[in-house]
Amino acid sequence: MSGGTCELLSALSVLLAAVSVKLLDDTIDIGSEDSSTQARPVYAMLLLWAASVLDIQLAGALFAASYVTGMVSRPLADGRGALPVITESGAVLVFSVLALGYCRVLSALALALAVQLADDAMDHKADMLRGATGLATRFGRVECSLAAPAFWLIALHLDVRVAGYGALGAAGVWAGEFLYPLCVRRRKGA
Repeated sequence: MSGGTCELLSALSVLLAAVSVKLLDDTIDIGSEDSSTQARPVYAMLLLWAASVLDIQLAGALFAASYVTGMVSRPLADGRGALPVITESGAVLVFSVLALGYCRVLSALALALAVQLADDAMDHKADMLRGATGLATRFGRVECSLAAPAFWLIALHLDVRVAGYGALGAAGVWAGEFLYPLCVRRRKGA
C-alpha cells in the first residue's frame, strides 16, 4: 500500500473511532431507558472494530484515552463500576502505554481531554437544564473553552498524527451532530 493510502485509512480509522466514542457518550448522557439509544452500543462496537481493522494503534490509543477521560470527567454516579474510577482509569492508561507507547497514548489523552472540554463547553446550557455535571458545569464554560486548545497543542507536540487526525475526527462528529437534525427536519417536511 502506498503512503497516501495508509494515511487515508488512518484518518478513516480515527473518524470511525470518534463516532464510536460519540455514540457511547450519547448513550451514557441520555440513558439506556430511552428506546432510541438501545442499539447505539452495538453500533459503537461495530464502528470501533472497523476502526481497529484500519489502524489498531490510533484507534486503540484514542478509544482508551476517551474511556479514561470520560470516566474521570463523568464517573458512573450510581457506583455500577466494579473498581474505583481512579483504579480502572489507571489500569487502562498503564496497559495502553505498555501496548501502544507513551507518546501516542499521552497525545491521545491530551486530545481526548481537549475534545471533552470543548464538548462540555458547547453542551453547558443543556447540561445545566438536565442537571448533568460536565466539566464546564464544574469549572466554568470560559475556562473549558480556553483549556481545550491548550490541551490540543500538547497533543500536537506529542504526536502530530494523533492530534491532526483526532481534530479532524472531532470536527467530523460535531459537523454530523449539527447536520443530522437539519436533514431529518428536511425529510419530514418541517
